Amino acid sequence: MAPAPIHHREYTDAHAPTLPGAESAAAEAVDTAAEGAQEDRAENPDAAPSPVESTTVAQDSAAASPLGGHLAAEQPYGEGSAAAGADGSGPDGYTVKGNADTMTYHDEDSPSYDEVKADVWFISSAHAEAAGFRPPRRNRR
Repeated sequence: MAPAPIHHREYTDAHAPTLPGAESAAAEAVDTAAEGAQEDRAENPDAAPSPVESTTVAQDSAAASPLGGHLAAEQPYGEGSAAAGADGSGPDGYTVKGNADTMTYHDEDSPSYDEVKADVWFISSAHAEAAGFRPPRRNRR
């Protein structure tokens, strides 16, 4: 008799979000919008209920931060990372350039540091490695 098949829940159950806080940030935005709609109904009970529009919340939070106020926009690869500007520039204090296509990083000691246009910036090479980036092949120690 053949053994019964084993069900591996790690392949079928819901997974944790890629970025910590991403789901809770989205839930908070919906909760805030829902609370505002409830307050409006309490003030004017004869008014017809209106659907909650999350776009107004997104517009308000986008005005608060130049990157849209979302964790993924502010720290695309977790703690110690920052999105590059349109010209590839990074914020003050972020000296390690990351290339998202090749998942490599270039610190100031890399021979090609000046030629590389950053997709993402890191505070240190340790932050880049924690995000899954590696040094370029010719620079590995």
